[in-house]
Amino acid sequence: MDHDHDEGSQLADGLVILTARFRDPRLREQFWRHMEEIPGERITPSVYEFRIADWDDGYWDDEVEWMTGLLEGGGGMITIWKLSRCRFARFTIGDPA
Repeated sequence: MDHDHDEGSQLADGLVILTARFRDPRLREQFWRHMEEIPGERITPSVYEFRIADWDDGYWDDEVEWMTGLLEGGGGMITIWKLSRCRFARFTIGDPA
């Protein structure tokens, strides 16, 4: 069942929840330092929640590209859940191994 959510709702479109695991402590530090620049909330040591509904076009794509580049050599995995039209889409960057 679909529900309409207003902008103040916890489940408003544009909500992004991500989890990040890193084997390399330098990548972990670089990633979380970068995430601190994005207004949001660190839910646990490995989970971050923020909203992108009011971001400029292309900014989210730039962020995904940055995360992809960060993990090019291996060393971790980022799983992202993005809410759009009351449905979550999930994708993963990096390698769990």
